[in-house]
Amino acid sequence: MAKLLSGKVGVTTFAGLSTSRNQIVGGQPTFIGLNEVEPSLGLSPQNDYVLYGDANGARRWGEPQGSPSGTAEGITIRDEGLNPVGLAGSITIIDIVGDGIVAIQTHITQGGVQVGLATLTVPANTLDVQNPSGFLTVAGVGTIRVGTGLTVFAPSGTTGIASIGSLTDFGVDVYDSSSYLRVSPAAELQAGLGLSVTEPETNRAKFDFTGLIPRLRVTGISTFNQTQLSDANVAGIVTASAFEGNLTGNVTGNVTGDLTGNVTGNVTGNLTGDVYAGLVTATKGFTGDINSVGVSSISQLLVDTINNTAFTTSFGYIANGNSFMGNLNAGGISTARYLQNENINSTGIITATSFVGPLTGNVTGNVTGNTNGTHTGPVIGNVTGNVTGNVTGDITGDVSGNADTATNATDSVNSSHVLVTDNESTNEENLLTFVENAVSSTGNVGLEMDGDLTYNPSTGTLSATKFSGDGISVTNVPAASVLVTATNTTNATHYMVFSDSVSGQETMRTDNTLTYNPSLNKLTTNGPIDVSDITCHNILPELNNNYNLGSNTMRFANIFSADLQLSNVNANPNSVDGTKGDWTLQEGENDIFMINNITGKKFKINLTEV
Repeated sequence: MAKLLSGKVGVTTFAGLSTSRNQIVGGQPTFIGLNEVEPSLGLSPQNDYVLYGDANGARRWGEPQGSPSGTAEGITIRDEGLNPVGLAGSITIIDIVGDGIVAIQTHITQGGVQVGLATLTVPANTLDVQNPSGFLTVAGVGTIRVGTGLTVFAPSGTTGIASIGSLTDFGVDVYDSSSYLRVSPAAELQAGLGLSVTEPETNRAKFDFTGLIPRLRVTGISTFNQTQLSDANVAGIVTASAFEGNLTGNVTGNVTGDLTGNVTGNVTGNLTGDVYAGLVTATKGFTGDINSVGVSSISQLLVDTINNTAFTTSFGYIANGNSFMGNLNAGGISTARYLQNENINSTGIITATSFVGPLTGNVTGNVTGNTNGTHTGPVIGNVTGNVTGNVTGDITGDVSGNADTATNATDSVNSSHVLVTDNESTNEENLLTFVENAVSSTGNVGLEMDGDLTYNPSTGTLSATKFSGDGISVTNVPAASVLVTATNTTNATHYMVFSDSVSGQETMRTDNTLTYNPSLNKLTTNGPIDVSDITCHNILPELNNNYNLGSNTMRFANIFSADLQLSNVNANPNSVDGTKGDWTLQEGENDIFMINNITGKKFKINLTEV
């Protein structure tokens, strides 16, 4: 066949193909002509299509059919025997990754057919032995044997490293009294002098004091049943059933036995025995002799003799049993709440909450409190309190209290008549008198006054914090202010208040056509409202499509607005085509745009410059 200008050649039929075109001759491939090559079938029409051929040499693309799954023979890998991994039957290469896996390939004959066999071998792991510094000393160890007393454990903060050390179960953990671990583990514990070891719990030892401790230093809280020390230096709290030796510091609790030496600080509790001191203060009492040269404050005192040259305060009995035997000599101030005594010789001031028994002699000074019994002789000075019994003689001075009967008591508060003095010009605030709890206009009642209710005679001014009543008969009462109460939610009609003048005394008026509802925040009037300017947020009609802005005869000169919204969706249709629309008119730099809010279409108005 002649050569074509395109360089193409004719295709040889399958029957005329050279038999050696796909053979190896002498170990070398043979040559093939262009007329014997297979025409290109092009790209596969679908994904995952395979190439098929018949005995006549015909080739075609087609869907996978047959077994396995219609694909070329290969290996199918499944996960847990269920789902194939990747494309089934398409695995032709297996890559072995990992230093611990070895793959060996051999050939075996199976069923008279020679097939390939791949063997995967996982060798046994070896161990690397490190010294305590982390340096490798022995490599490739497959087995480690642990001797007696040793254990294998993973150190804290390490992964994949095992350490061999003493078995912790053979050691001893040392805990404090709060069960906090202090020392772990200890191979051996030795009890010191004066200590004994007990076992309060299983596998738990406890040290107790059983002997003499020569020296003890404590910084916290210590509790001992019995402590015998030659020297104890404690910075916290020490509690013990017995102490021997010098004790320096505060003592809280009962002290039983003789205390020899100076006590510096407060003593709280009962103290039995003789006390020689300067400042003596007791809340429970003393039994025995008290010699005080300072200040003594005692809530209960049972003594035979008190020799005091300073200040004595007693809040209970000053007695031996139920009577005081002996003299009470006080050169200063004595204060007693309850005193039973045969003889009191006082050169100063005696103050008591009560006295029981006859009081003979002159009493000079003020007597405060109730006195029961007959008083013989003049009483000079002020008497404050209730007087029970008959009083014979003149009383000079003010008498405060209640008198059942009184004659010519011009200055008494309980009299049917009192002396009244005319006062019309004095410029002063006078308190007004009124009757207490009066249920009628007669009878013996108390007179009272209130500092907030006053009257000035010179100005004729009556002053009070509040006046009650309708005030109908009160005229010419100017008020600079009135009480205003907020009501923001009341759904009711209120009338607006106004006056004829901006100042002065004017009558307040209202108009029933000008009202305000606080709940609706609505101002209503039947007539026009005339104002110069209105500044507001929104102006809304009362009803939709019922009212106008301006009229045919009264029009606005200009309307200033941003975008203009035009809609008759909720109103009547237009009079041209009977439809409804919703439009927005917006301004552009060179155009005016109209937006159809129903369809979303946008238009611009053609403008002609003039």
